[in-house]
Amino acid sequence: MNIKNRITVFSTVFLLLILLLANGSIYFVFQKVMRDEAVERTETQMDTITEVLHSADENLDMPRFLRAYLPADSMIRVISQDNVSLLNIAPSTSSEMTELPAIYREGEQSEVSKIGETLYTVAVHPIIWENGEVATLELVEDQTAIANTMRVLQVILTIATLIILIPSFIGGRVLSRIIVNPIASMIQTMEEIQKRGTFKHIPLEQKSNDELTKMAQTFNRMMDLLEANYNKQEQFVSDASHELKTPLTVVESYAKLLKRWGKEKPDVLDEAVEAIYSEAVRMKEMAQQMLLLAKDESSLRLIMKK
Repeated sequence: MNIKNRITVFSTVFLLLILLLANGSIYFVFQKVMRDEAVERTETQMDTITEVLHSADENLDMPRFLRAYLPADSMIRVISQDNVSLLNIAPSTSSEMTELPAIYREGEQSEVSKIGETLYTVAVHPIIWENGEVATLELVEDQTAIANTMRVLQVILTIATLIILIPSFIGGRVLSRIIVNPIASMIQTMEEIQKRGTFKHIPLEQKSNDELTKMAQTFNRMMDLLEANYNKQEQFVSDASHELKTPLTVVESYAKLLKRWGKEKPDVLDEAVEAIYSEAVRMKEMAQQMLLLAKDESSLRLIMKK
């Protein structure tokens, strides 16, 4: 995977993780708040019913009274200590609500129960039943509205996430292109230098002080330095070959002369040896001058790099 795709994928995935974390937090906090409010409403309704029960006379028609205080989509049960439902008042359309197990509980309690996909808030309160036995008064309310609201919130958060991710993906592509284009231009320039054997600069379309522009400027200066050193090297080789060509030719000529007449003519031998020695000294001095020149150029390059 190239750098451009890495930048796009990383920025998009990172933003997606942040959105999932934020949306998940919003979802669960909102769900908890709604459940707490629903439980509080059920408890308030239970408190109203028990207050009226405490102030009612002994001849109170309990089923009729409880039916009068029964909220919509709710159920009221009286449960004995043997976990038997003594009284059950529920809408005829709510069959799932009656599937909640009848459990006797001591004291006042409240909770959220779930049957299938339906949520219910349950509040219990101890009462004295008609036979003088302590029983549990249970109020169950259907909280389907909470599930519907949470589904709507889930859809809204999903749509909002997609709306944010699409511009983020596009922005990541644009940003990666801005970052990678100078690098791609540098790679292309290097490949052209490698293929053609010529020095070339990276074109700078706009002037800025960012790191990418500085990198391109540094590359161009490096190309200038390499080209200058290359030209000096070419000039050095040309000068060396020219300066060494003459003494080598002389040495070669006198060597041939020695090969032909050196043994027979002593004067030719002396002349050839003296000429060869003279040219050898000259080449030695020339080699030392060239080495000194090369050393000075190397020091010059070090100074320029600093």
